[in-house]
Amino acid sequence: MKQFAIIFLKLPDNRLVMQRRTSDAPYALGKLGVFGGQKNNNESPDECIRRELKEETSLDIKTLNITALSDFIISKGVYPEDRRFFVYESSIPKAEFAIFEGAAIEVYGIEELKGRQDLVEAVDYYLSNGFFVL
Repeated sequence: MKQFAIIFLKLPDNRLVMQRRTSDAPYALGKLGVFGGQKNNNESPDECIRRELKEETSLDIKTLNITALSDFIISKGVYPEDRRFFVYESSIPKAEFAIFEGAAIEVYGIEELKGRQDLVEAVDYYLSNGFFVL
């Protein structure tokens, strides 16, 4: 089973910093997601989310308080095989940082995100199944 670590970045006003995927991304072209990615074989989920943030953003991961929220599995059907997602959150002071993957940063409240048709599958699943970002 493929495993992924994803993170919700929360601003002081509780809005979330999202990542708009590029139109040439390997999957979920142009959709709205969060930062994160696939876990390497010998890597813990905690190591994975820190590596992914370092690869995808200019955020200083040493200064972030990254908290594990939960994990869940999306069964085969949406994806070619079952996928397990480890979900994290971290508060950040502002949405002004460079991104090295994705097309853009977008900021939304949780209620604005629920029911959107352009969310990547894992984020849509997380929000529509009653999981909450602290």
